[in-house]
Amino acid sequence: MAANGGTQDGNTPRQQPHAGGAAGASPGGTADTPRLGAGDRFAAFLQGLGLAVLMVSEYWRSRVSHPKNLSSYEDALLRSMLKTTAELSEKDWYRKASDLYDSVSFGQPRAALWAAVAFALVVRLNKDGPAQFQIVLSRVCAGYCGLAAVTGAYYVASGGLFWLALFVGLTVVFGSTRK
Repeated sequence: MAANGGTQDGNTPRQQPHAGGAAGASPGGTADTPRLGAGDRFAAFLQGLGLAVLMVSEYWRSRVSHPKNLSSYEDALLRSMLKTTAELSEKDWYRKASDLYDSVSFGQPRAALWAAVAFALVVRLNKDGPAQFQIVLSRVCAGYCGLAAVTGAYYVASGGLFWLALFVGLTVVFGSTRK
């Protein structure tokens, strides 16, 4: 065995264990502790959807604060979203989801969505944290992002803007998942 952990004959080097445990283990768990990854795709999808809703809501928030600067296309999209919102608000399931969303966010849904998306990204980027805690936190964030997506369903009326945000959100979330 060579001093660098490889073999004398230069063949494939042997995997060295981490300082804190068995080979393949991370400081946050053991070799058989599940990590975020392939089994967490539904949570990642919901988190990407939450990020998309956050991006679109922040876009419209900035645009509506200066209504004189709206283009005719944006004005038409905004009217379409308002119409969709009115139609959804007549539905019982949507009212219940909105009430639940307001309740679990303690009256601050925008801040809570920012927090859920930020926590989800931090958990996904941190491959060395405690695995079980990260999985639980990831799923809680995914649940909140899913609820935000249901209550923000009217953003789909934003047309291409929503689909672009969804693509970006899913790319960011899936791309930030460390294995």
